[in-house]
Amino acid sequence: MSLPEGSAGDAEDLLQVHTTTTVASEPDGDPADGDSAEVVMVAATGEVDMLTVPLLADAVSAALARGPGVLVIDLTGVTFLASAGLSVLLQADQAAGAAIAVRVVVIPGSAAERSITAAGVDALLTVVGTRAAALIA
Repeated sequence: MSLPEGSAGDAEDLLQVHTTTTVASEPDGDPADGDSAEVVMVAATGEVDMLTVPLLADAVSAALARGPGVLVIDLTGVTFLASAGLSVLLQADQAAGAAIAVRVVVIPGSAAERSITAAGVDALLTVVGTRAAALIA
């Protein structure tokens, strides 16, 4: 996706997106048994709306292209989540298929959580309240 000409700076002022990669062990905690998986976390801070959603979509697409075992989309810093952002979440889950577990982190009671719940997206995705829960969900 691309932003309209001249709006990239405005979008970046409203939404910051950062990606990190780690390796997480499965619940037994023994990395020697091969139960570890690469985890890519995309963390967004700010407003996710029609202007800024391409920033989130691009980061999520790039993360999926890496083929991690788990993609965590952290929305704990999101102050507004429009339907375009919900679409990114659903498209990510669909693109991931069975090969990549997609988990969404939101603060209970936050604007992002209310948007996800009101639209019924929480019934379609794994939505958790903390990053730690996303790693073991």
